[in-house]
Amino acid sequence: MAEDSKAKSEEEFINVCLFDLKNQKELKVKMTAPLEDLMNEYCTIGDIPRVNVRFIFNGRIIDGSKTAQQLKIKEGNRIVVVPARKSYSN
Repeated sequence: MAEDSKAKSEEEFINVCLFDLKNQKELKVKMTAPLEDLMNEYCTIGDIPRVNVRFIFNGRIIDGSKTAQQLKIKEGNRIVVVPARKSYSN
């Protein structure tokens, strides 16, 4: 029974590859945790202000409140990190 709980807990985490034009990082994410945690970790490691980047999966900007499970992100999937567009006001 201990093996079942260990296998189940290991399945709760996946490795996701985040990359931009210069860097590629593989991070572990819990399937049921908000992806905001992953985004913040990437920015902390790269010393990048969070407001300066967007995270894209399957052509869509990731809502940080969503989980990998909700977005059907699987082991080894790639998330693209792009500069945030600046908004200009008149």
